[in-house]
Amino acid sequence: MLRKIAVLLALSALSLQALAGVVIGGTRFIYNEGKPSISFRVINQSPSRYLITSKILADGDPHAAVPFVATPPVFVLNGHKENEIRVMYTSGQLPADRESLFWVTVANIPQADSQQQNTLQIAVRSRMKLFYRPKGVQGDSQQAYRQLRWQRQGKTVTVQNPTPFYVTLLNMQANGQSIAEAGMVAPFSSRTAAWCPAQGGCALQWQTLNDYGRAMPAMHISPDTQARKGQ
Repeated sequence: MLRKIAVLLALSALSLQALAGVVIGGTRFIYNEGKPSISFRVINQSPSRYLITSKILADGDPHAAVPFVATPPVFVLNGHKENEIRVMYTSGQLPADRESLFWVTVANIPQADSQQQNTLQIAVRSRMKLFYRPKGVQGDSQQAYRQLRWQRQGKTVTVQNPTPFYVTLLNMQANGQSIAEAGMVAPFSSRTAAWCPAQGGCALQWQTLNDYGRAMPAMHISPDTQARKGQ
């Protein structure tokens, strides 16, 4: 039992060290149609060396082909150094009237210490949203969360997104209680969730993130049977 606890503590320490060592320069990325590439920094804040890997994945199917490539896909990052990862659009047909969602994954593996035996090297993987934004989309991405329409039936709430942008539901609350992992609403779509009590009032609050990862002002609504926007 003591050995098991020691192993768990070692894993926790290694994970925290890896998380503290490598920093990704961004939490979400917008790829506007027509740009040759976008890039972000990977910064090693520790004295240790790390092996860095990067890849672009499709939303919902990590094995599907994607029209993007991340380069360099593999490199070594020395202590207190930084490097740049570039994301390039290659080819492929994507919807022209709405955003498409992909994921940028970056994994870092600390270099093994030759002086220590029987140690585990833990790969820490970061996952960031990559939004492909066509030239033809209409509207203001930063104001899209204000256009959401909310409708309630008992404890279930349906939220409709009439815009061509993905809307992240950030810091969402129902009657002052936080809703964990409220997620996103895809363009021109809706989703339904049991966010309200079966009876009584239901006051919802939500924010979103703009293109730079900053939180937008909170919106509020007490939804009923008629779909309407918040304030």
